[in-house]
Amino acid sequence: MRYHVRFLLLCTIAALTAGCADTNENSTTTPEANVAMTPFQVGCLEIGDRVWLDANCDGIQNKVDGVETEQGLPDVVVRLFTCDGDFVAETTTNASGNYSFTGLDEYLIYKVCFELPDGYVFSPANQGGSEGTDSDVNLDGCTDCIDPSDCKPIRYIDAGLCEIEEATGCRMTGGGVNELGEWNGTLSNGRASNGDRYTFGGQAGANTALPPQPAGEWEHNNHSGPSGSFAFHGGTHSAPDGTEISLIECYDDGFCNPARHAPTKQIDFYGVGQFHNVKSAPPAFTGVVVEHQSLHYFEVNVDDGGEPGRGKTVPNSCPADGFGRNGSVELVDCACPDYYRIIIHATTDPNSPVIYTVAGYPAGGNLQIHPLTGFDN
Repeated sequence: MRYHVRFLLLCTIAALTAGCADTNENSTTTPEANVAMTPFQVGCLEIGDRVWLDANCDGIQNKVDGVETEQGLPDVVVRLFTCDGDFVAETTTNASGNYSFTGLDEYLIYKVCFELPDGYVFSPANQGGSEGTDSDVNLDGCTDCIDPSDCKPIRYIDAGLCEIEEATGCRMTGGGVNELGEWNGTLSNGRASNGDRYTFGGQAGANTALPPQPAGEWEHNNHSGPSGSFAFHGGTHSAPDGTEISLIECYDDGFCNPARHAPTKQIDFYGVGQFHNVKSAPPAFTGVVVEHQSLHYFEVNVDDGGEPGRGKTVPNSCPADGFGRNGSVELVDCACPDYYRIIIHATTDPNSPVIYTVAGYPAGGNLQIHPLTGFDN
């Protein structure tokens, strides 16, 4: 009933100046259209709260004795839309990082979108279990749909921003195993197409390896399957000079929960490695792989989308060939678990033929992408 009362009031006001047409006769304009054209707000709802600098990127507004210890961010552009995507209003945060939209129609469903300033990424959303202290912004910069309860004000729609240092980089640690060798002949659900059973692990970008491999190391072991049984080392202490991780690239600023809160979700690293303990080998190795002697260019692609261990229930939205440089989708989907791929070439030339590749969503272990420390490359 309140909606119709509003329309009659608008019509009465309009009649005082320009006349109010009878919408039941000779009119092509609906009452709803008249309401939409009204240049002033008539609702009783308020939506707002705060944008803050999340210094430790934990997605929680830190407080001591009830006082906020992380500063608010001024001049951040905030826009309000209906959940259908219709623009409603725009404002900016004040000196304390606060914003507010008032006079809203309490019968509509809304979402709030924040314009990300240069040099920042959004904090992980919905951390800590408290509406009053968490960040409510998804990676697209908008909240979930907000369904008001009458005129009760909604003053807890917050956005945490993490500052990115100019020297953007990352390091990765960890390892994993594939899905227990229960292959089905396809890449679906992370199962390797060729039936290989493998484990892998190491680090990249962490300056903890001894010279001449200061940029980390990586090891991939193929235990059984059509590709044979062997170990491949890149930059490990047991590998000779000339094997190393030589290039590390990190990209896709953002956060995935429950993945580590680092300002990147994807990493590619490249280098030169060597085969060890070759007990059996596929035809592709013939004439090009000499155990403990030949050197081979390799590339590893990792997505830190979420914790592994659920490879057999990988959502259908997760592409079988993964993300990033060699995948069919550019950016990792946070609904997918960790993804791993290794590609090994015939020689040290990255344009030489590929002699081994395997990929999938690991069923065990953990791959974590971290921010750089002062000790890392």
